[in-house]
Amino acid sequence: EHLAGPRPRGVRVGHRTAAHQTTWLTDRVDRWGFTLLTTADLDGEPLGQPADADPGLDRGAPALRLTARERLSFTKRPADGARTGRRVVLNTATFEGALRVSDPARARETVLHGVGPAKAYGCGLITLAPLLAAPVGG
Repeated sequence: EHLAGPRPRGVRVGHRTAAHQTTWLTDRVDRWGFTLLTTADLDGEPLGQPADADPGLDRGAPALRLTARERLSFTKRPADGARTGRRVVLNTATFEGALRVSDPARARETVLHGVGPAKAYGCGLITLAPLLAAPVGG
């Protein structure tokens, strides 16, 4: 109801659908010093799934999976100690995917400082780990 009416300039409205959240990430990943790999880059094994697990899988699709979504809502108490404060609503998304570092300096900055407008609330963290190679001989 509040969002349907006119809003003052500068009001942020979070992406609430999985498609918008995924697009938000994929549109920005290059700016952060990374390249999003595709399932073809992973030799047909998207994020640890066998190649024959899904015969309809698009091999050129980004190697990205949305694993969790949550809407967090709380009241931020004002600095002056008043009892009532502003309502904060965060729409969070957790992704797993495969990235390649394309710009080490920007990637380092991104990992150290996080991404997105909700960093002050513990969102926007990027965790990196090496991709596991397929076991040899079995």
